[in-house]
Amino acid sequence: MVVNIDMFTASFDDTHKITAVIKEMFQNSKPMRKLFHKHGELILTVLIEKYENLRKLKYKSKENAEKLELDNQSVNIGDIIRLYAELGSMSSWFQDISMISRFFIIMHSKRSSFIMQNDAYNTLHAIFFGRGNNSYDSFTSWIEDSEENQELLCQLFRV
Repeated sequence: MVVNIDMFTASFDDTHKITAVIKEMFQNSKPMRKLFHKHGELILTVLIEKYENLRKLKYKSKENAEKLELDNQSVNIGDIIRLYAELGSMSSWFQDISMISRFFIIMHSKRSSFIMQNDAYNTLHAIFFGRGNNSYDSFTSWIEDSEENQELLCQLFRV
């Protein structure tokens, strides 16, 4: 259900409710968090791939209604991706420069709509600051412990 959130053909409000249920289960159910953590690599890889594909589909789309639906799908997928970013114990899934750079590409692409760019920004913000300004976790130490990672991140921010 989580990986195929974009496959629901219901209206945006219904899909948004499904996303809200997933978020609620994620935040309040320890077994669900363990399941999300266990399959984090698969879930994030698939969701980020779908996120990028929505941007490409939207660029090719001619009809405004279809473009709006693609924007709505990207918001729902982004919400689920941000669950990982906002929970400190799962921040290790973002210790991959190529994954982070994919959000920078979406954020700066002229092919991305404002909604998608804003959603990518919110996701990056959650990755870097989602656990609070005073928290220190594996993602933070991953950046601080590697000069190469620091340099690559500096290059991304200069884009």
